[in-house]
Amino acid sequence: MGHLPVTQRIEILIFIGCGNKTRTQQEVCNLCNAKYPDNPITQSTVSKIESKFRETGDVKDLPKSGRPKITRDKKIDIVLSMEENPQSTSTLVASENEVSQTTVLCILRKENYHPSEYPKKSKTVLCILRKENHTLRVTYSQKMKKEFAVLVRKHPYKFQLVQEPNDDDPDR
Repeated sequence: MGHLPVTQRIEILIFIGCGNKTRTQQEVCNLCNAKYPDNPITQSTVSKIESKFRETGDVKDLPKSGRPKITRDKKIDIVLSMEENPQSTSTLVASENEVSQTTVLCILRKENYHPSEYPKKSKTVLCILRKENHTLRVTYSQKMKKEFAVLVRKHPYKFQLVQEPNDDDPDR
């Protein structure tokens, strides 16, 4: 019964009918098999759907037991929080996102995230920003802009700019 779509289950209930105009389960089975010849059902399937509806008032399957899957949004939040703060620990990220530390580590491993690569760059950034050499800062900014563009292209999630950067923007 798990392979039938919900719409087809509802259609079976409609075929059964209610009140004075009810059909037998075998008649409903024959109607469904005529309408959906590529997905035939048996009389016992009709019986199970009807009894499930009488007991629960719904034809959907009950939620499965066990730990729920991590949503895609939660995975994005975990990766982004590590990218924003590479010095952050997996324990801290796990508590912020209400998942286990093992889950955080598995997600980062699947996303090919290597936090050891990022602190080296951040130390370089701090050294450059402390210096008063404007040319060096501009050069570094252009280099990082190119690296960021490459990272965005390679990233498994597609980012969208809300607004294109503007030279007249006072916040720049």
